[in-house]
Amino acid sequence: MQIGTALGILAASVVSVSCVLGVETVKETRELNVATASGAALKVRTSNGGIAVVHGDSSEMRIKATLTAKSKERLEAIRIVATNDPATGNDVRVEFPEPVKGEQEGCSLVIEVPKATNVNLAATNGNIALSGTAGTAKLESSNGGVEIKGHDGSADIATSNGPVTASAVSGPIKIATSNAPVTLDQVGAPFRVSTSNGPVEVRLSDAFAGVISLSTSNGKISFPAVAKVESQSGNKGYGNADAKIAIRSGGDASTVRTSNAPISVKAGG
Repeated sequence: MQIGTALGILAASVVSVSCVLGVETVKETRELNVATASGAALKVRTSNGGIAVVHGDSSEMRIKATLTAKSKERLEAIRIVATNDPATGNDVRVEFPEPVKGEQEGCSLVIEVPKATNVNLAATNGNIALSGTAGTAKLESSNGGVEIKGHDGSADIATSNGPVTASAVSGPIKIATSNAPVTLDQVGAPFRVSTSNGPVEVRLSDAFAGVISLSTSNGKISFPAVAKVESQSGNKGYGNADAKIAIRSGGDASTVRTSNAPISVKAGG
C-alpha cells in the first residue's frame, strides 16, 4: 500500500524558452513533496539529465525537477511520478510522451530525502551525486560523472566518459568507467576500479588491509613506502606496468586497471 503519491506539478516556475544550436526548447522547474520515512529505499530513473540525492531532516521526500522539451505541449505531457511504498520504498521516475524524445528533451532531478538505505539511481547523459545514505548504492549513468560521499555501505558504480569520485564509503567499492579519471578517498574496504585513458588515485584509510593488484599502460604506478611489494614489472612510464602490493595483513583483494595513465596509491593519515 502506497503511503504517498505525487504525479505532475505541485509547484511550477515560469516556463522559459531558449534556443541552443538553432533548436528551440522550453524549460520548466517543478517541485514535488511526498511523505516518506527515514531509512526507506530509493530508486530513481531519468533520461538526458542528472540526479543529485542529498540527506534531509524532513519527513518528506522533496523533489526539484528541471525539465526541457521541444514544445510547451510536450513539456506539459512529461510526468514526474514519485511514490512511497512501505514494502519497496521510494520510487521516482520521469515519463516522457511518445514518440521517443530527442537529445533536446530531458529532466534533471535534485532529491532531498531522510537518510535513504539502499539506493538505485540510473540516468543518461547526466551526472549523479549522492551523499548521506546507507546500505547498497547502485549508480549508473552514461556520458556523465558520478560522485558519492559519506555513504555507510557498499557502492557499485558504472558510467562512461565521466569521472568518478568516491569519498568516505565504508563498504566495498566497484567502479567501471571509461575515458575518465577515478578518485577514491578514505578507503577502508576492498575496491575494484576499471577505467581507460584516465588516472586513478586511491587514498587509503588507516583501517585498510589487503592485497592490491595494479595495472596500466603508458603510465607509472606509485604506492606508499609502507606497502609490501609482492611483485612488480615495467613501470618506466611507457609500456605496461604492473604491481601487486600488500597493505598490512588480512583483508580481501583489490584491483585497479587503467590505460594510458598513471596509478597512485597513498597511505592514510
